[in-house]
Amino acid sequence: MPKSLSVSELEDLVTCPFRFYVRHLLRPRRDREAEDGDRAGEVLRRLLGLLGAEAGPG
Repeated sequence: MPKSLSVSELEDLVTCPFRFYVRHLLRPRRDREAEDGDRAGEVLRRLLGLLGAEAGPG
């Protein structure tokens, strides 16, 4: 259990302990997928930048 809770976390805990557990303690998969997507986007941007630099102007 976290040492402190936000208002929304406390509301989830009081309303539905299971919802609190899933949303705030399990860290749903979509959060991890979003982080992976951010990393993939950064790799793609760097790759396209390198390809553009190699092609040169015009």
